[in-house]
Amino acid sequence: MATRRRLDALLEIIAGYAILCVVSWSFTFDQFAWPDAQLHPFFVVTLFIAARYGTTDGSIAGVIGAGILIAAKAMAHPQSFDSAAALLDLELMTVPYLLIVLGTIIGEIRQVSEDEITQLLERLRVLKRDVDVLSTETRVVRDYNEDLQERIASSTGTTGAFYEAAASVQRLSEEEALPAILEMVHRFVGAEKSAVYIRGVDGWEMGHDRGFSRPDEFPRRLSLGQPVLAKVADGEVVTVLDVSDATGSDVVMAAPLFTEDQNGQRRVHAAIAVLALPLSGLNAGTVRNLTGISEWGSQVLGSAQRYERVRERDPADEQTGTYRYGYAVRRLEEELGRWRRYNVPTSLLVVKIVNLERVPRGKQSVFLRRVARMLLRNLRAVDLVTRWKTLDTFALVLPETRGDGSRILASRLLAQFQQDVLQDVPKGAELSLRFGVGTTGDHGDSREELTLAAERFELYG
Repeated sequence: MATRRRLDALLEIIAGYAILCVVSWSFTFDQFAWPDAQLHPFFVVTLFIAARYGTTDGSIAGVIGAGILIAAKAMAHPQSFDSAAALLDLELMTVPYLLIVLGTIIGEIRQVSEDEITQLLERLRVLKRDVDVLSTETRVVRDYNEDLQERIASSTGTTGAFYEAAASVQRLSEEEALPAILEMVHRFVGAEKSAVYIRGVDGWEMGHDRGFSRPDEFPRRLSLGQPVLAKVADGEVVTVLDVSDATGSDVVMAAPLFTEDQNGQRRVHAAIAVLALPLSGLNAGTVRNLTGISEWGSQVLGSAQRYERVRERDPADEQTGTYRYGYAVRRLEEELGRWRRYNVPTSLLVVKIVNLERVPRGKQSVFLRRVARMLLRNLRAVDLVTRWKTLDTFALVLPETRGDGSRILASRLLAQFQQDVLQDVPKGAELSLRFGVGTTGDHGDSREELTLAAERFELYG
């Protein structure tokens, strides 16, 4: 494919120059190839080939055109080419040199653009595939909800209400799903106090709770051998009545929440624990409702985790066009590894927008995108711009940059911010930038040490 493309380019170069030479010979006679023309027709061929085929072919077109033009100049001005020094005469050789330079530059621009488009298309293809997978999983959840509706439609009004509430809760993250699950437990099991415990290697850690009057009212951590939860770990819905050695147990009843591991195997990820329940509430109906909540909650958690995996593959921040905080952390760790292995310095420059809250909420997204574009314009290709921990903060990861270089960059960014970003912002808003710098060696060797130094915001504060 590449050979065919190169042959096509050479044929078009030869054909283009041949046509121009024939036209020149036919109409100017003794001025073969217009040797003294400044806006030379050969530029048409060179620029066309460079824009069509890229750097290498653009350079070849420029070199061939320059060679033909040098030959024409030698024919028209033989006395000027008595020595090789004539090739260094810029006045005589301006157009030939420009043919080569412009062919190379325009070709490189075209090549870079083509590479970027190829990368974007590949990224879109991967994202489309992931979205298709997520859509399939979402259909599974929807089908499950429809099946659940059919199974409980003939049950009591409470159970019907349980499904209606369950079907209306659509969450995309585990942090949002856990409170929703406990809300179901409160409404349809009658739990006065409940919690979700996440299963760990050496115990159960409380992930979210409901109904507690104080944080230490129930243990935040339970052992793997806790009588009721030990049965839940086997995938069962259990009450305290089902366990012979559960005397004094804090857990009245519990149900598992399933997810899939890396091998696609179903495993117990967490447990819904009812910690306080009226005595009359411990009956077959509440167990049935808790079982339904367990099945539905497992589907929601599975979808949430798959959604997060898709988001992790795309580190872009939709609001600003930069990268997300998590990607900044990963890249900073990579650069710190280079520092420890090869002693290549890295700086973390944190940029905080002062008084962002004075920008109307409806215009904050536009303002943040404008700031992000300003930051991107002033950085090298190896530098990284990301969102930081809060809405009003960006971070710049600067490989091979020491503290002095970061401070010079901060001064330039502040000037650009005042000149470009604030040009149509009322002065009464008093918007400005503050900077903080953390540099390897000067402030430490770990991400935590660089972050601590940068978040002091000691520049322009």
